Amino acid sequence: MKHAARLNSNKIIALSLVLLDAFLFLSVTANVILAITYYRLQGDRQVVVVPMLFKAPFALSENSMDASYLEQMALSFVALRLNVTPETVEASHQFLLSMVKPSAQKSLKLAWRKRRVR
Repeated sequence: MKHAARLNSNKIIALSLVLLDAFLFLSVTANVILAITYYRLQGDRQVVVVPMLFKAPFALSENSMDASYLEQMALSFVALRLNVTPETVEASHQFLLSMVKPSAQKSLKLAWRKRRVR
């Protein structure tokens, strides 16, 4: 009788250890999947933007942009650049400069000066 009870308890302990190992494997797998998903979504935050002179909102992420959004932004910059009156020239230039990287602002100013000379 003692011998049968001892074998039965060893089976229960072995089965418990196998189940705990299975749960540990599932937990590690789930944590790895969640870490990969978090890493991918970390830089993929979306922002809703409405370009100047348009009323169509676009959802943009930090990693990608829609082609129609880029086209409408380019058209709005062209419209801003071509809307030239003595009162709006300086404000338009300042706004366009604010949209350009600081390292490229100097070359853009030089291009504008060459344009004025012609």
